[in-house]
Amino acid sequence: MSDITVTPTDKIFAIGVANAYMSADGGENWVVNSDGLDKFSGFMPEYYITYSPDGYLYAGGKFGQVIFRSANPVNASAPEAMKSYTTKLNQNYPNPFNSITTITYSIPKDCLVRLKVFDTLGNEVSQLVNEFKKAGEYRVNFNAGNLSSGVYLYKLFAGEYSAGKKFILVK
Repeated sequence: MSDITVTPTDKIFAIGVANAYMSADGGENWVVNSDGLDKFSGFMPEYYITYSPDGYLYAGGKFGQVIFRSANPVNASAPEAMKSYTTKLNQNYPNPFNSITTITYSIPKDCLVRLKVFDTLGNEVSQLVNEFKKAGEYRVNFNAGNLSSGVYLYKLFAGEYSAGKKFILVK
């Protein structure tokens, strides 16, 4: 890499001999960010990159040549592959429900995930997820056809995180 710059939203841009790269997670992951950018003209051993207050990314050569300017402001949201997530368990929908409901959750890093359903006495009545998952957002459909009407608790265990929510089954 010849040069790097950081935007006010903490995105990192780096420039090399033939491409510009972006990281939205502190430099852990990088993607080629050449969409909408003019191609470099010729080989130059040194490039410089800067983020301007107008939201555009500029790259230049050692002797002041402007090699490219991004076609659009670069402070748009990160690509899906670069999104960062927080660990969160959402309320099921619909609630109350009649036999089938959807539970969504998100995890910020790869980890073992368990999603369980309990009755009000604390007895486990169903295990919906018990596997290693990659960081991201997930949706689980729960079919409570074999359970009686009542209040139940569903609980997410992801790494060191755990959270629970109540739902109501009405038949």
